[in-house]
This record gives sequence, C-alpha cells and structure tokens, in this order.
Amino acid sequence: MQKSNSYSYQLNTYEYPQPIRKSRSCNCFTDDKIIYEDLFEGDGLLGIQFKQNYKHEIYVNQITDKTVASEYYDLRLDMVLEKINDVSIHGKCFENVMKKINNIWEKNNQICLQFKKNINQEIYQSLLSIDYVDYYDDFIKLGVKELNDYEFIEYSDLIQMNIPKEKIQSFQKLNKKINPEIYDFCKEMDCIPYFEQLIDIGVERIMDFEILEYNDLIDISMDEITIDRFKKRFKSIRDT
Repeated sequence: MQKSNSYSYQLNTYEYPQPIRKSRSCNCFTDDKIIYEDLFEGDGLLGIQFKQNYKHEIYVNQITDKTVASEYYDLRLDMVLEKINDVSIHGKCFENVMKKINNIWEKNNQICLQFKKNINQEIYQSLLSIDYVDYYDDFIKLGVKELNDYEFIEYSDLIQMNIPKEKIQSFQKLNKKINPEIYDFCKEMDCIPYFEQLIDIGVERIMDFEILEYNDLIDISMDEITIDRFKKRFKSIRDT
C-alpha cells in the first residue's frame, strides 16, 4: 500500500496543516524509516491493545496471538499511533480514539492505521555509522537496547538477517568477535560450534592458529575428532 504523503504535517480535523518540527537527533531519519502504515483487514478481532503514555501518546502495548494484527509482521510493540484512515489523532482523547477504532473495525472489518516507530537513538546512530540502518528492526527484535548488547550478537545472527557477506566485516566496529575470515575457516574445518570460543582465546587471523597448542583446544572443550583435523592442518597442535 502506498504511504500517505501527509506525514510531514501535523493534521487534525479543525486546523490547516502545519509543518512538523523534527528534533536535531531525528534529522537523519526519512519517513519510510520511522513510519509504518498498513491496511488491516480480515475476520475476527483486530487484536491490538493500546495504552497511553505520560506524553499522551497512544502506543501498541500488546498484539494478541491468532488475531488479524498478529499476521502483520511489521507491526511492533511500542509503535505510536498517528492516524486512523488517514486522519490524525493528534489532540484526541484516548477513549474517543479507541471507540473510533472499534466502530470502524466492527462495521468494515478493515482499517488503515499509521504508526510512528519508537526509535532508539543510540542504537540507530550506531547502526547508521556502519551503514546498517536497514537492519535496525532486526537488531531491536533480537533484544538490542544499548551498545553493550552488541556483544551478544553472533555471526549467525547477521547471516539470518541476510546481511551481505561483504558488509559483515563492518560490524567488527560494534563487536570485535564478528570475524568473517575466521568464521569461513571454521566452516571449512567443520568446527562452527567452536567459532566463538576460538575468538575468545585470541584468534583474529588464520595465522593465529599456528600458535595454538593442544591444550588451548582442550580448554574450549573441542572434541577429539575436530582436534585431529586441526592436527593435520597445524604442526603446532600436538598431544602433550
């Protein structure tokens, strides 16, 4: 569905459009990055439970399983409701907005809702610095809420996000454990389960394997079959 071009205005039913003022921290955003709009339609319950925060914003508090809304995978918790059928809800009380949604849904079994994403500025800016903005939602879905959370992202997570292999190297800026060269080598050696442990013991380049010893592999609980493959490849790895 084509998004409304009226986002750049604060609208209500009584006033002419006025330009919206964006804060400096948001001036890098484009509408398609922070706005989600969709036509919800189907039989049964809509399935969106709303709440109002201290700013009087109406946001998605819960999405009920096995309802119409649960089939719309781009709808996320904490999104702020902006418009109903292309009409701004700015200035409307919570009860009236809920009544309007219920009435439209009960009558038509379809409703167009526009939301504003609740952007985590710290995470957004960090991803922007490595040209990863397109994957912002994926990181949020994985539970990234602050910069330290990047430490828990694994190489396989980036693969599942369909991030091109040539771009994965860039993520080392946020997590030094992400190492495509070592990951590919572990894949070649059929030892992917030990990838993280090898990074933890200081393996950053292929040549670092040359200084590993048998006990280093034992310490990361590597199985003997895999160790035998390493023995054949690296002379330094011998039983002690």
